[in-house]
Amino acid sequence: MNLALLVARKGEEQYIQLDKKPLTYFKMPWTDLPVPEGSSERLVGAVIEIQHGTRLISNTHGHNFQCVVYGYDDRESYGFPAAMNQAVMKDY
Repeated sequence: MNLALLVARKGEEQYIQLDKKPLTYFKMPWTDLPVPEGSSERLVGAVIEIQHGTRLISNTHGHNFQCVVYGYDDRESYGFPAAMNQAVMKDY
């Protein structure tokens, strides 16, 4: 089973897409996350199941979000960060 844990600003969840399509199937739907003490930023989290292979996860609004991909099988498991907003660095 391959899963992705998503965290986004509240109100941005509708703009998160997988392979340029809106998210439609959730293992855990978007849920309000606890607000850390001293913070006013409201976040939501969700878990989706993803298929094997290369996937594109994006926010069509262009705002940052967090994604951790993880999975497991009979005798092994894995996990790694995704959606890291990678870009070509300019020469200075």
